[in-house]
Amino acid sequence: MGRLSVQKNIPQLLGSLEGISDQFETHIVGNGALEHDLKLLVKNLRLHNIIFHGRKDGNDLIKLYRESDIFLLPSNREGMPLVLLEAMAMSLPIIATKVTGNRDVVMNNKNGLLVPLNDIVAFRNSLLKIKTDKNCIEK
Repeated sequence: MGRLSVQKNIPQLLGSLEGISDQFETHIVGNGALEHDLKLLVKNLRLHNIIFHGRKDGNDLIKLYRESDIFLLPSNREGMPLVLLEAMAMSLPIIATKVTGNRDVVMNNKNGLLVPLNDIVAFRNSLLKIKTDKNCIEK
């Protein structure tokens, strides 16, 4: 949710889906200068089920939150990440990078999972863990 910019580090998310994207439906919400490059990366990685929505707000944004099962934020830096607060308000399991801002909101293994920045394998493993571990989801 938000800008498709370098700061949001969407390539880490897309890289983590390589080989497992058919197990998920991934919604990318926002617009920005990197949209074309991200769509090209999706094609080059041969990812499936990736949906680009463009900018959403109001009821359209709330609907996307409600239809989601997991919220992912691979940012390389954040201030006060409003999108994490919104995802928490919607009771979504969260995976976020362990960077300033995210780690101010997410307590690892308590109200979400934090993964090292640019660690595609850790991001993938956390995604698969949330998908399969009911205790983790409820926590």
